[in-house]
Amino acid sequence: MQLQRTYKKEIFYTLVLFFTLISIVISVLYNQYNQRKIRAEQRMLATEYDFVRSSALTLRLLAKNTYNIKINNQEITKLLFDASKTPKRHKEIRKELYQKLLPVYRELENYNIKQFQFFLPNGISFLRFNAPKKYKDNVKQIRYGIELGKNSQICLWI
Repeated sequence: MQLQRTYKKEIFYTLVLFFTLISIVISVLYNQYNQRKIRAEQRMLATEYDFVRSSALTLRLLAKNTYNIKINNQEITKLLFDASKTPKRHKEIRKELYQKLLPVYRELENYNIKQFQFFLPNGISFLRFNAPKKYKDNVKQIRYGIELGKNSQICLWI
C-alpha cells in the first residue's frame, strides 16, 4: 500500500513536472513567435513608410516640374496678375485659365492628384479645378500655406 502511494505520488509529480515543462516550452515558443511577428510587422511598416515617402517625393517632383514647365510661363502669370488687379474680369479670366490648364489637370489626375487650385493674393479662392463652380471663398484662415506662399513669393507644393 505504501508502495502504491509512493508510486502515485511519483506519477503525480512526474505529470506536474511534465505539464510545467510543456507550459514553459509553449510559453517560450509563443514568445518567440510574437517577437518574430513584431519584427515582421516592423519591417512591413518600414517598407510602407519608405513607399509613402517615395511616393510623396515623386508627386512633389511632378508638381514642381508641372509648375515649372506648364504653369510658370508668361501667359499664365499674366492671367493671374490680371485676376488679382481686375475683379470685373474674374469670370472671363477664370474661364480662360480653366480652358488653358484643363489638360494639365487631366494629366495630373492620372497620378491621383485631386486638387489643382489658384488663389488671389488676399486668400480668396480663384479657381479650383476639382470644383470649378466653388470660388470666392476666403481660405486664408484655414490654409496657412497661402499666406506663406504670398509672403515668400514661392509656389507651394504638396
